[in-house]
Amino acid sequence: MHLEIIEEIFSVELDDKKIILDSKTGNYFELNSVGAEIVSLIQEAPKSLDETVEHLANKYEVKKDFIKKDVLEFVEECIFIEKIL
Repeated sequence: MHLEIIEEIFSVELDDKKIILDSKTGNYFELNSVGAEIVSLIQEAPKSLDETVEHLANKYEVKKDFIKKDVLEFVEECIFIEKIL
């Protein structure tokens, strides 16, 4: 699965949070530091789920299984992340 941020999304970093604005709907979302990092990774360049998990596992020294579960839950809740199978 590849992850991409939809084109209508703009983001601003504020302290350890990220504010996401969907310019099409006018909806906005506030992300915590981990959610902000996931979105930043995907915004740099579309990533596979495995690449995203690998990066976070290396950075935080946590088992990939735990991170993958959390990333999948986050991605499923984020309507501004496009999932490409």
